[in-house]
Amino acid sequence: MRIWKTRKVELEKLVAEKGEEAITRPEDWGAIDCVHTIFEFWQGQTDRIHDRIVFEKGADETEWLIKRLSP
Repeated sequence: MRIWKTRKVELEKLVAEKGEEAITRPEDWGAIDCVHTIFEFWQGQTDRIHDRIVFEKGADETEWLIKRLSP
């Protein structure tokens, strides 16, 4: 954990001195941006009547709709 804290301090110092443009990444670097629209939470019970709740992003994408699937 100490290594990450040290690296964070080094990067913050670099940004303060030279700006965010000083932090670069390799040419072959890539990423995927996952935008979640549905989350399901499942909580098992000993009586097998499990709680299942779904949070789904609304049509306007500013609110989450909550649905109970079971019990």
